[in-house]
Amino acid sequence: MLLGFFCYYCGMKVTIKKIKIDKYSFGTNNNPYEYGSTAQPIALADIAQQISVEIDSITLGNLIIRGMQSGKHDLSKEDLLQAIVKNGREYENTDEPNTVFAALYESKDTVQHILEGFHKYKPKSEERPQYPVDIWLIFDARAYENIGYLHPRHNVIARDKWKRVDPTKTGLLEVIVLR
Repeated sequence: MLLGFFCYYCGMKVTIKKIKIDKYSFGTNNNPYEYGSTAQPIALADIAQQISVEIDSITLGNLIIRGMQSGKHDLSKEDLLQAIVKNGREYENTDEPNTVFAALYESKDTVQHILEGFHKYKPKSEERPQYPVDIWLIFDARAYENIGYLHPRHNVIARDKWKRVDPTKTGLLEVIVLR
């Protein structure tokens, strides 16, 4: 299902695409994707494939993507979607208002890596409640500049921080919502 909203803040039409992925749901008190679990409802690679088909339909060129868990937010999913369209992201970062943490999209592997970061690798995999990564923000990479920084936990240069080239343009093209 496609829903289009004009984002007056960024001057672009943001498409909200709703897709259904069967079996990507689970109780919030467990994580079926955690290492050692034998109860995977659907392989993360299969979920990544279905999401990447939607991302690949955008023929713009370089994209950056951000996966998020709507269940971690106090807003309803619909209110959260409206805030995303308005702000160009799901949160108001008062320290750095024109930055977003996201990954340069290369293929299905990028989506799978993000899913694994939430469900397989510590510390996120140990968080309870555990939620599906059910909202995907798709940005035009040309609207951002990549900012390398020293990751505080891993002590390596991370490349997942992006700063808007023009603070008035969010670059948000599409939001994919899993239902």
